[in-house]
Amino acid sequence: MTEGNRVSTEGLLKIGELAKQTDTSVTTLKYYIREGLIRPVVKTGRNMSWYDPSCIDTVNMIRMLQRERYYPLSVIRDLLEIETLRRPPEMALLDAIHKVDDKAEPKVFTREDALRLSGLDKDQVDALLRAGIISMSKKKRREVFTEEDLTVMKLVRRRLDAGIPLEQSVAALRIYDRALRNAAHEDIDSFVDLIMQPDLSAPDGAHMIRVSDQTLDEFVALRRKEYNRNYGKLYVEKLYRFLTQCDGVPAQLGKVFSRYGLKEAATICADAAAGVFPEDETTAVHLRMFLGSESGQKTDLITRITACQKSREFFSEDRSGDEAHSPEIRVLTGSLRCLWLTMAPEALHCEDIAEEAADVLRSALQEINYERSEQIYRDIMSVI
Repeated sequence: MTEGNRVSTEGLLKIGELAKQTDTSVTTLKYYIREGLIRPVVKTGRNMSWYDPSCIDTVNMIRMLQRERYYPLSVIRDLLEIETLRRPPEMALLDAIHKVDDKAEPKVFTREDALRLSGLDKDQVDALLRAGIISMSKKKRREVFTEEDLTVMKLVRRRLDAGIPLEQSVAALRIYDRALRNAAHEDIDSFVDLIMQPDLSAPDGAHMIRVSDQTLDEFVALRRKEYNRNYGKLYVEKLYRFLTQCDGVPAQLGKVFSRYGLKEAATICADAAAGVFPEDETTAVHLRMFLGSESGQKTDLITRITACQKSREFFSEDRSGDEAHSPEIRVLTGSLRCLWLTMAPEALHCEDIAEEAADVLRSALQEINYERSEQIYRDIMSVI
């Protein structure tokens, strides 16, 4: 492309013209140039380069592979170099690897649209972003979310509508996200040798990947349902046994107190076992929290199970140190606290608090009977 000593630029495009014809920013084109995805055919100065019109198709192809197939630039560079774009079987294999659905039109949503369509507010979406549950990118200087992100937001909205707190949803989604990420990594490690067979055709490889994806999706759904059913049943059974055990404690605890001459505490326990609670609010609330009933009356199992968390919060703090109460009452409330925390199922995470409660109870017992305090403590704990 020379005319004498002068380089001809006829039919070529400046970078600005290439940007205009591909609806791409000059900054993006310069990035493609640095990555070796497009190259000038003529340079007429330090800051003046000219590009072949074929670069229009190349740039459009790069953007399509990025936006519609989510291919990384490293893969796109290799595709351009080996002309795989003109070989449908190889593209089918790559689409299978990158989970591309040719029939789906990828969509992105602005933050405003995502908030409106999902029903979440800004703080809730920001919480999901911080947790890595969803991600955000920029398109023409606007923050956008993918259709997958919007779907996750809608799932969280459904959970909120069902009364599931955002914090629990974030925790649950992170648990599954972490487990699935590790599982996918190990799955690919074990599957790659199969795909790398020299005699495996690209169409066969693509078919194997898609069948593998479909069957594993179904397997994950089946197993998650099975495990949730089994572990959920086990958890409810443990809570039921725990609550049933709690029901019998006041009567047994009263016998221990009576044995050691703690008549006031023994009477209160015997009355509570019969459904009669003391007038003293501090003692009464300890008994109600112990029995999983804020009213002090028998309630259904589900109500008592949901009350367990409130009881845990209550017993997490030592409330037995009120000097207005007798040493016996402090022993009674300390016993209820220590027993509840010790009996509580593992899911309530009371182990550390139970150790502290045991120390508090021992101290209260020493005030009443220093010499026999350890024996009384052992008898109290033997109730469970």
